Amino acid sequence: MTPSKSLMGGLIKLFIFIEAFTSKGLNHFNNVYFVAILGWSPFKASWIWFARDCVRFLFQTLLSAHIDRTKNKKLILYAIALQKLAAGIIMVTTTNFVLQVVKGASDGFTTVAIWPCVTAMTLGVVGKTRFHKKHAALNLMVQYVGTFLSVLVFGLVAFAIYPKLQNIFYQNIVIAVLLFIVTFSMPDEDETVDHQRARGRSLRNLVHESSFVKKSGEFLMAYESDDEDAEGEKLVVKDDENVLDNSTTSAKYTEKMTVRQMYSDPGRGRSLIFLSLVYFSFHLVNATVLPLYGQYIGLRVSDSNTLPIFTALLLVVKFNSFVTTWALKGRLEKLGYRNALFLGCFFLVARLVAVALVTSFTDNLWALGATTVLHGPGDAIMHLMKALYSHLLSRKTGRYNLNMGIVSTFETVGSALSILVGGVLATEVGYNNTFIILAVTMIFPFIFIFGVDNVTLRKW
Repeated sequence: MTPSKSLMGGLIKLFIFIEAFTSKGLNHFNNVYFVAILGWSPFKASWIWFARDCVRFLFQTLLSAHIDRTKNKKLILYAIALQKLAAGIIMVTTTNFVLQVVKGASDGFTTVAIWPCVTAMTLGVVGKTRFHKKHAALNLMVQYVGTFLSVLVFGLVAFAIYPKLQNIFYQNIVIAVLLFIVTFSMPDEDETVDHQRARGRSLRNLVHESSFVKKSGEFLMAYESDDEDAEGEKLVVKDDENVLDNSTTSAKYTEKMTVRQMYSDPGRGRSLIFLSLVYFSFHLVNATVLPLYGQYIGLRVSDSNTLPIFTALLLVVKFNSFVTTWALKGRLEKLGYRNALFLGCFFLVARLVAVALVTSFTDNLWALGATTVLHGPGDAIMHLMKALYSHLLSRKTGRYNLNMGIVSTFETVGSALSILVGGVLATEVGYNNTFIILAVTMIFPFIFIFGVDNVTLRKW
């Protein structure tokens, strides 16, 4: 890669790292803060998350389609930084329920925008092979490191300033300023990001080895590539052009498919639909587990110990997520993409069974905390596979971010229902029975995975 592309790739990862301090770090404290510290009911607190997920549902697909089209993705990064600033001001100035719901809704915009944008930019910078074998996983690993450090810092600061915990949210404002600086420092997108490759279009190169080039009209071999340096690999010519030794012309991108064409393709269309159902049913269970678990522990210990304990739980989760993503990096072809989906679901089932068993017999904090080791891997696997599976099912269509947005919309619906249903179940039947019900519900994503083709880097 050129120096400017390397700089762009590094700054994208720095943006992910800094943003993780709020969206994946500080936000985890919000639910515990409202329930365990302010005394809100789980159901009341769930409306903040529900408002966030409603915004995600309404705008995920539309914004993802916009990311496919736009050549000014940095503008979206600036908007994310502005939202962080506004959210920080709300958090440090009021605990009003209505304003907190508004803040939750604005968080939904950031949740919708951040990953489609940075994923598309990364793909446009590095190309398909580097993206699948290294950079998709590396983006997530950077996020997990940022979250781990933010949870550690925020947990220590919260413990030191207890009970004036509202002051911790000033760090939202600091993070927003840093995001503005990083985005401003990024080089010109036109020179560093291939926006056609970023949307899932492939280069269609019509080539003829120089030793075989003779006359116009001869059959020309065609090959397709999504990689950054593909244009220089062979001679590239147009169909109707006279060919001379060592002649080179510009490569042509594959045509964009309409949504109807894409979903009419039997294997591709079926797989996209079932992949969406996998993520809907997985997050119907997954989204509420950690918030409910934090509430469960927080209600059984003294107020001053709530945040340190929840901090420790999050540190374990993010450490496990990092290790899992590192272990998968570059190994998915051998494991199999569909097998990775099964593995992610298995970890969530194991986690729920362990939690249900432990909460049935003891409130010992060490026993409760031990179940957390099963939480990070499943979440990490499913997060990575969403970006990679969506891309492989979208190759040559020009609809990558749209398709990932559709999958994410199904995920959002599952998450929104999960948070709301989880809050109602915990209030009505208790935490232990809620975890059992969630474990049984996990049968659905396992069934839906069988409808998804086991794709590879070479298929489609």
